[in-house]
Amino acid sequence: MRTIDIDLETNIGALRPDSTFSMMFSVEHKGNLDLSLTPSFELPTGWSVSSGLSVLELNWASTENILIGIEGDGTARSGEVKFHLDADGVRTTWVGQFEVEVLPEPSLQFVSLVLEDGSSYTNPLGPGSHPAGEPLVFTWLASNSADVEWLPEVSIALGQGLFGECLDVEPLGFNDVAPVVCTVLIPATMAPLSEPSFSVTLAGNGVEQTELVGLYVASVMEASWVQERTVPFDTGKESTLEVTLTNTGNTQFSHQLTTEVSKGWIASIDGDDIADLQPGQSMTVRLIVEATRPGTGTIALALADAPAVSTSSVTLEVQSVGEPTATSGGSLPVTVLGPIVLLVLAGVLGALIMRRSKPEAAQAFGQAKHAPVFTAPVAPAVAPAVAQTPAIASGPMCWSCRQTITGPMQGCPGCGARYHRSDVSTCQAGALEACVNCSAAATTFVLA
Repeated sequence: MRTIDIDLETNIGALRPDSTFSMMFSVEHKGNLDLSLTPSFELPTGWSVSSGLSVLELNWASTENILIGIEGDGTARSGEVKFHLDADGVRTTWVGQFEVEVLPEPSLQFVSLVLEDGSSYTNPLGPGSHPAGEPLVFTWLASNSADVEWLPEVSIALGQGLFGECLDVEPLGFNDVAPVVCTVLIPATMAPLSEPSFSVTLAGNGVEQTELVGLYVASVMEASWVQERTVPFDTGKESTLEVTLTNTGNTQFSHQLTTEVSKGWIASIDGDDIADLQPGQSMTVRLIVEATRPGTGTIALALADAPAVSTSSVTLEVQSVGEPTATSGGSLPVTVLGPIVLLVLAGVLGALIMRRSKPEAAQAFGQAKHAPVFTAPVAPAVAPAVAQTPAIASGPMCWSCRQTITGPMQGCPGCGARYHRSDVSTCQAGALEACVNCSAAATTFVLA
């Protein structure tokens, strides 16, 4: 006589398609014969037995436990489960049910990498390397091919030194798609040619999807300039101007510093003119500056032979106030012309006095026995001054029409050149765009 009872001792509960678990069965023999029982299973699609299917030796009137390992392959489904024990052609069967939870089936597809300049690439490596010091925008498309809603949360794991974040993703239903956008920043000081990495994970409803991205840091040669002084200079006086130069890239550079100034300005580098900077390092460039005329100007400061360095030069805006000290055309400024005119007038007056005194001297000579001793003053500059007397007495010369100015006039404050005013029809000075003598803008002329 044989009577076999099979009972499941474990609670399976809801299963995942990839679950791994054990089933404990209690087998009771109520007969009076010893039995050798061979176990077997009938499982739904995707399930398999991983352990425990060995022959069970069961004595009469006894009870034994048998432990069976079960695992799903990720696609396992719900369905009926049968556990058999066979002995001498006689089969005893336990029947149960597997309830499998329907899980989302996500996928991620890379879409683009967009750099700061707007260039876009369809692979995560981009142009072959990743620039440091600017945001890198990575975009994927997430999808769900299961007939169940997926509510994923996005997280990013960053390698040492990296910065980044990802935007949230909307819930995904059956066959829905949504963008996954993450922005990553490589510090400008990170070593060039290094290979940091980051990973993006979407997790929800017991399912997660992860993408690993490797980066290749490009060499960046970049400089920044800061002008430390903005107050005006005093014309004709040497002053200092300091500029802070910083290597804002991730690669060391060494270049000579050069200067170029606009008209009316003088500038030179005080001290070492070699900029040898490691990434993140700064130096102060000290310039000796002098303005020869009032007004605005520019000083260009640059790294020589540095086409690979971004922002390798800077144009400094400078301003000076005060009286001019020199001109480019060779004429003297107004402040110097004044004393010269006075000297010439003095010479003219001396010559006139000499002429007036000649008749008195002749009369005295005729009445006296001996001619008086008369010594005329020696003045080498008198003869040229007398020759210029008509021009000085009648007015200065117009630099436009070369005619004498007899009335109101206008003048160039830079060099002192005089011109007719615009209301003089015989002169075209009113149409000038620049001074004939020093090329200063006509808009700077002043009325006299």
